[in-house]
Amino acid sequence: MSGKRILLVEGRQDKIFFEELINDCELVELGVGVEVYHPSELNQTGSGFDGLLKEISEQYSLIEKGEVLRLGLIADADSNFSEHHSKIVEALRSNGFQKLEPSGLGEIAKHSNANIAPVGLVIMPNHKDAGALEDFFLATCNSDQQACLTSARSSLAPHICGHNLSVPKLSKATVFTWLAWQEKPTSGYRHMHKRLDANHDWMKDLKFWLQRVFS
Repeated sequence: MSGKRILLVEGRQDKIFFEELINDCELVELGVGVEVYHPSELNQTGSGFDGLLKEISEQYSLIEKGEVLRLGLIADADSNFSEHHSKIVEALRSNGFQKLEPSGLGEIAKHSNANIAPVGLVIMPNHKDAGALEDFFLATCNSDQQACLTSARSSLAPHICGHNLSVPKLSKATVFTWLAWQEKPTSGYRHMHKRLDANHDWMKDLKFWLQRVFS
């Protein structure tokens, strides 16, 4: 059966990170081509959580036509995991994906039609807590990067400009400060997976989920 394998994420930097992560793990050895998109690339008016949520029904219509074979969704919990999880599950169930079961870092949703492949869902950072992809990075930082990350944290507590940052904004500011202090400073997520601990439980569970959804 032909059809694309699509991973839908919230934004452009998320796309960069996951494209590189996928190309660096066992999925390549299986010869599986996974295309990563954020919603604004797929005719949505914006990216982020709302754009991803709107795109679910569009992707399901492509699944029905046979144009999409496998679909994975990675969103951020932001300040409320339960709210974002409930909204995505409602969208999946309205398209026939009724049964959810745990898989790796997230879940897979099975369709009432057994001929349709399950859809994968992960809500960052760990499919249960508030936060975002940046919190996943902070939790899985490898040992070589710990000193740099510790310095980045220290410089933002208290915030040097006197800003009272919310937890999601503080996590993003910490990651950006961490990246700015690299040997080759950057504000983007290219090569980010090389700064993370491949043996951390969250990373191993994320790779397992990717393999389950797309293999």
